[in-house]
Amino acid sequence: MTTTGLRRRCSSEHAVSQLLCAHLRMLTLECSQHHSDGAQYVKRYKGHRNNATVKGVNFYGPKSEFVVSGSDCGHIFLWEKSSCQIVQFMEGDKGGVVNCLEPHPHLPVLATSGLDHDVKIWAPTAEASTELTGLKDVIKKNKRERDEDSLHHTDLFDSHMLWFLMHHLRQRHHHRRW
Repeated sequence: MTTTGLRRRCSSEHAVSQLLCAHLRMLTLECSQHHSDGAQYVKRYKGHRNNATVKGVNFYGPKSEFVVSGSDCGHIFLWEKSSCQIVQFMEGDKGGVVNCLEPHPHLPVLATSGLDHDVKIWAPTAEASTELTGLKDVIKKNKRERDEDSLHHTDLFDSHMLWFLMHHLRQRHHHRRW
């Protein structure tokens, strides 16, 4: 990946709107595979795994031409926004999960964190295109583990929703007694 130049400034309203749409689309993508509610999306970025927790997703590049996301497999995935093709992936967390990532607002720099004890700072330094060695194996493993997880945790969403509702009702009941 080669990224040069500075990110163009755009209105904060436009940037927030674009980021929010990316989060919603990525959540829809990962949740819709086995629990589809009929939601429509504009683009689909595949290959990573998002089973355990919500992963950070963001636009990256001087013209936001890439989409970047963490993964339960510990890798960072970078897709070309227009083609949805993976153009880069790298190991981002030895603990196994990359949850958070945030690009610098003006420079081609990315900060990531996960379950290990480090925050990592990334910048493009390759002079030539990098090989995506091992990508197919990681994608296959992510799909296999995602499928296995969905077989064993078919009611995961229902369990979390039930806990949330019970917690909310207990809080309401507690406040009414006062």
